[in-house]
Amino acid sequence: MLPSIMARRSVFHSLGRLAGLPVSCRMASSSFVSPACGSSIQNTGSKHRYPSLLQTRGKHRAFEAPFLQARKANYQPLSPLSFLERTVKLYPRRTAVAYRDDVWTWAEEYVRIKKLGSSLYKAGVRPGDTVSIMSLNTPPIFEAHFAVPGVRAVLNTLNTRLGRGGEGRKGDREGGRRGEMEVDEAWFPRLDPPIIAFQLKHGDCKVMMRGNTVMSGYLKNEAATEATFHGGWMHTGDIAVAHKNGRIQLKDRSKDVIISGGENISSIEVENALHHHPSIAEAAVVAKPCDKWGEVPCAFVSLKDGHELTEQEVITFSRQKLAHFKAPKRVIFGPLPKTSTGKVQKFHLRNVAKESGPH
Repeated sequence: MLPSIMARRSVFHSLGRLAGLPVSCRMASSSFVSPACGSSIQNTGSKHRYPSLLQTRGKHRAFEAPFLQARKANYQPLSPLSFLERTVKLYPRRTAVAYRDDVWTWAEEYVRIKKLGSSLYKAGVRPGDTVSIMSLNTPPIFEAHFAVPGVRAVLNTLNTRLGRGGEGRKGDREGGRRGEMEVDEAWFPRLDPPIIAFQLKHGDCKVMMRGNTVMSGYLKNEAATEATFHGGWMHTGDIAVAHKNGRIQLKDRSKDVIISGGENISSIEVENALHHHPSIAEAAVVAKPCDKWGEVPCAFVSLKDGHELTEQEVITFSRQKLAHFKAPKRVIFGPLPKTSTGKVQKFHLRNVAKESGPH
């Protein structure tokens, strides 16, 4: 049995706050019924304002500095829509719903959800409305959890065991005229943006992020914060390669890429090659200034206890693993400077490489 749906404005302010709806709207009373699915929907006109979480997040002490306030790069209203979009893209052929003899994939469910969202919108449901649904655990109630947020409305699921005098009968007491509900497969509101985006440059891509797990900013450093969050995205500084299956492979940090004779050299690629040598415990590669090529790779190598290597032996080994122009032109032996968390301090290595003289 398909559910009875009553779309109306209500006093569920807590739901509005959770949905992050900074919307003030009004609509006339209306109601309709879908002959195709037997679902009835009723609207009653009223007006409410729902404060956005974007307005409240900044009240916490961690966000007292103006430039550490919530912004697009580090604040996204929690919504099932972004999860739906990601699942449809990654697993379109996997089973989403199995109910009795019916089975729908995520791609098929996405179409059904768009139809329901379209029908709600054409019936007059707008951002800030509350859509109350009384239903058993059937596919329509599952789809409503996506379709209702899709029109920026608030979903209120009613308990089917409420008595005749409870909330479950309120829609019946209010009454209302019923009409037909049309379905438009083409229309559906824009989903939340993905959390990762790419900016292509010379065949590679720069990785940018946005979402609730992104930092608030750099403490006491407004300039660095604004530069990192330029354009509403957090610029990670990572360089990646995008594969046909939609996945990305991180290649290097943009500031660690070595540009030698117009060719980009990934410091991580060179480091991985050096780590294959049985005598090398750790290796870090940075750019060294060069009058002829602009920059060349300079390797800092820490050997395992009891092992010995010469600079030429390291260079020869590298050329066996890499294109010759990627092999280090200078090798410096010794322990690698690190932070308290174990991260190699490449800015210090760059200074040493610059002062080490011509290669």
